[in-house]
Amino acid sequence: MRKIFKKATALGRKGFTLIELLIVIAIIGILAVGLLIALDPVDQARKGADSNTLRTASEVKSAITRTYVSTTCWPWQTLSGTTCTNAVGCVNGAVYVLGAPGCGATVSTALVASGELKSYSSTLISLLVNDGTTTSWQVAFQPTSKSVATSSVLKYTTTACSTPAGVGATGICAAAGSACQYCIAQ
Repeated sequence: MRKIFKKATALGRKGFTLIELLIVIAIIGILAVGLLIALDPVDQARKGADSNTLRTASEVKSAITRTYVSTTCWPWQTLSGTTCTNAVGCVNGAVYVLGAPGCGATVSTALVASGELKSYSSTLISLLVNDGTTTSWQVAFQPTSKSVATSSVLKYTTTACSTPAGVGATGICAAAGSACQYCIAQ
């Protein structure tokens, strides 16, 4: 009888009890939830979108410069004789959303028609327009992710890009989706 009891006890020690398994599963579950909270998958997706928008804004900036070099007019202007004048609906010093009706559509259409930009169908990027006598213009976007908006590396302004990022800019946004703009000066 003792041999059977010892053998049964020895067999019981080879595996885990149900309680031990439940405790291990609970610990793994708690760690998994903590990891998901730390990584914040929604903010990671928004961070990727912000990264794409920043890349597109840089492409738009380069396309505007190339258009000016090849046509001697900005994409929001038309050439009349030897003078560049603003297109209808494009006012000096105003901010327009690229791709939106009005001046924004005029600029994005001109960039695509000139071959300097493949296509543009978004409305995430804004543009501060000036006339041909002033070569100051800026492209900007509003960050949507918490990590990009509160980055200590990127600088933002709360105005419609009258100040380029990093030069007298206010710094870090209070939160994602606030009125902060990341401005890319020419």
